Amino acid sequence: MSKWAVLLLSLLIIVGSVFSFNHMGVMDEALACNTGTPGGGDFGPRARYQPTPSRSGEGVTQNQAYDILSDHISRLNPNLKVGKGLDAGTHYEFEVLVDGKRVDRLAVDKSTGLIRLVN
Repeated sequence: MSKWAVLLLSLLIIVGSVFSFNHMGVMDEALACNTGTPGGGDFGPRARYQPTPSRSGEGVTQNQAYDILSDHISRLNPNLKVGKGLDAGTHYEFEVLVDGKRVDRLAVDKSTGLIRLVN
């Protein structure tokens, strides 16, 4: 192969890869997971609360946190129930019960409504 053919082939490969990566980089995040909001917000357990408390600035009440958690765990396992809750400063902590016995503790963040484990 001539030196010019190798150079032209190399140039085509570089240009082609730049355009293919650029297209992937411009892809809309919301369409990546077939959701309506960037970041997959429609998959979150509190998608039914609109506007989201973190955006409106009012935060999540303990009753809303209970609803968020009970909706979430009932989808995981219908035998799970939410027990007593307490205000722990930046979050609300709830017991997760099976047949009246505590099996776990989960927290719901007051400002975002996100659920996490409590160790």
